[in-house]
Amino acid sequence: MALLADYQARFATQLRTNVSNPQQTTNTTPDTTLEGLAASDVGGRFQAICGVVYDSTIPMMVDACCQAVYVKLQVWTGQVDPAAYEAITAYFETIKLVLGRDRLTPLTNSTLSQTPEPQGAAVAADWTKFRKYVPDQFGPGGRTADEYGTNP
Repeated sequence: MALLADYQARFATQLRTNVSNPQQTTNTTPDTTLEGLAASDVGGRFQAICGVVYDSTIPMMVDACCQAVYVKLQVWTGQVDPAAYEAITAYFETIKLVLGRDRLTPLTNSTLSQTPEPQGAAVAADWTKFRKYVPDQFGPGGRTADEYGTNP
């Protein structure tokens, strides 16, 4: 579903009519043109802040954006201060940490080098360094060197 369809599905027709036509009390239908413009603006702001396109299958996006469309309409029709829209879109900054795709690439200047083992293989260990920590490792009743995959 598009953002406009999600907004229209979540808010009652009378409520949508009141917010999109507050000056005209005789109107019985919402101003869908104004709703479409508000949904487009909110979708654009969401994408600019979060770095992802609105997706109606993600509840966090639906919750934030549908409320923002409602508040955007209230701002346009003079029912609330523009700061209300800024406050609700500030929530986008919070959820972008979860939803955003612009992750930082890990960089390092480490002097460590990659082990020679193939990817996915268990790393070989030098058991001579660990004998003092694991008593009787290869002694009577203990495992043999071959069971560990290395020679002591």
